Amino acid sequence: MKSIIADLIDLHNQPVAIFQADESPEKALQFKEGHWGCSIAFLLAVSKGKTAVFTKETATCFGSKTGLGFQGFPHGRIEYFLSCGNEQIPESEFYKKHRS
Repeated sequence: MKSIIADLIDLHNQPVAIFQADESPEKALQFKEGHWGCSIAFLLAVSKGKTAVFTKETATCFGSKTGLGFQGFPHGRIEYFLSCGNEQIPESEFYKKHRS
């Protein structure tokens, strides 16, 4: 889908949108039920025109379930896991670096 906004701000990839639906589109990317996968892995493909589908059963990553609305957001965990970590969550993905 062509995005006028993406063109105006000179994005190299297309914006990503999330829709809720009762049926999955044909040929959509989807993790297999019972296998772990993180939704971030699909973002690049989706930004290049692919379609991805997530359900409660296929969104297995804690962040995916929270970000896609399949479970609540327990404050004090996910924001530290995705950023700088804390005493309880020393193993994080460090998207935000510690300040020195």
